[in-house]
Amino acid sequence: MNQILSINVPKTKKNKSNKFNNPTDTKKILKVFAFLILIFGIGLVATGAYAFFSDQEKIKTENLVPTFSIETKSKNTIMVKITSPVNIARLEYYWGDGESTTVNGQNGQYLEKEIEIPSGTNTLHLIVKDVNGKESTYDKQYTLESDIKISVVENKINITYSGDKELSYLTYRWDENPETQINLSGKTVSEQIDAVKGLHELTVSIVDKDNHTESTTKKIKGVSKPKITINCDDTVTHFTINASDDVQLSKIRFTLDYDKENIYELDISDMNTKEYELTLPDSLKLHTGSNVIEVTVYNVDGVTETAGARVTK
Repeated sequence: MNQILSINVPKTKKNKSNKFNNPTDTKKILKVFAFLILIFGIGLVATGAYAFFSDQEKIKTENLVPTFSIETKSKNTIMVKITSPVNIARLEYYWGDGESTTVNGQNGQYLEKEIEIPSGTNTLHLIVKDVNGKESTYDKQYTLESDIKISVVENKINITYSGDKELSYLTYRWDENPETQINLSGKTVSEQIDAVKGLHELTVSIVDKDNHTESTTKKIKGVSKPKITINCDDTVTHFTINASDDVQLSKIRFTLDYDKENIYELDISDMNTKEYELTLPDSLKLHTGSNVIEVTVYNVDGVTETAGARVTK
């Protein structure tokens, strides 16, 4: 009899498939990963490059300075032109140690200003300040001879001027004292003022009808004139001359009875004196009739004073 044997055959357990074990999938993942790294790197490089070029641009801008250009408009007028890569806040300018003048830059990159040149030798100082607070400077020296002429005649000051425009007024000032004004007319000036004793600085300004001003400054040593008193002695026999000066007397010169051929002179410069009395000798005593004497006294600065007297005996 045939027997049918039953045999239990163990079932084989199927392993789950691992997708990472697939070479094709692994390559794809590596490519994606590499791409992400590349994008990240590009981002880092771009950020660094942007920061680098931004810094470079900032350095480049900071290193740029305004350009100064000066154009001569006339004998005593210039036009200052300023071009700046950064907006201009203001311009300041002054001559020598004088007062500063401020011009608003209007936050623009171009500015021009007409400036008058003062007489004499002076240095123009320009200071430009941009909106970032950075300052740039420019200096230039100018020499302009003034048409105002100042001359000293003993203890007087002569002021002369000749121009091509109608004049309005003249001012003069000693040192830092208040100004004195003299009204003018015409195109020329011929004025005389008193000198101030000692060494002082005289500033003269002349203004025309168009409000254009020309000025000049000069140091002047002002002196006073000697003083003379002529008398006779108690017996009315001799002329007596009394001379004095604020600085020092130098000499006394005199003539008698208009006799220009006989001039008498006494040098007293070595005596270092401010006062001197001279009584004429018997050889020059008064005679009967009219006696005329003319005396000129000099001081050490060359300033003179003349006086005369007549005595009838």
